[in-house]
Amino acid sequence: MMVQDVFAMAMRWAHALAALLWIGGTLFYALVLRPAQQRTQEPQSRQLNQAIGQEFRSWVNLSIGVLVISGAALTLARLASGVATPAYLFFLGVKVLLALITFFLFFLVRSQQRRRASVSPPATGPAKGETSPWARARGLLSAPNLILALGIVVFLLVDVLRYLVERSLPGG
Repeated sequence: MMVQDVFAMAMRWAHALAALLWIGGTLFYALVLRPAQQRTQEPQSRQLNQAIGQEFRSWVNLSIGVLVISGAALTLARLASGVATPAYLFFLGVKVLLALITFFLFFLVRSQQRRRASVSPPATGPAKGETSPWARARGLLSAPNLILALGIVVFLLVDVLRYLVERSLPGG
């Protein structure tokens, strides 16, 4: 195994781990933590939510840095390998664009939360008693939910790109 192979493997591992941390953490928040907090209306719940958010944001910041650095290294290596077909380049462009939108949404949400630090966290679902389709749609289209959905689509595009590379290899 050559040095560049070890480097590429380390970059793939770092990239996957950073994506797993961000998307997995967001899934845990959306599916477990947020519903549990909505059931408890205690003052400690708000304080706990703020503390968790602060910790998680620092890990997401790290993840974004790792994703950008490792993603750039992996992209350059893949483009230099000569297996990048036009279809690969198209899906790579879509993946990078969606990742950039995801990063932008994260930083937008973070800056809004900083401005509202003294106010209770924004509701990401319909308000209690509000059952109109518009209220449910507003909750589903909240920035945290869009970040999660886009992250999952980016994860899917990783497999599409892997498939396109494997198909372009000799014997693939």
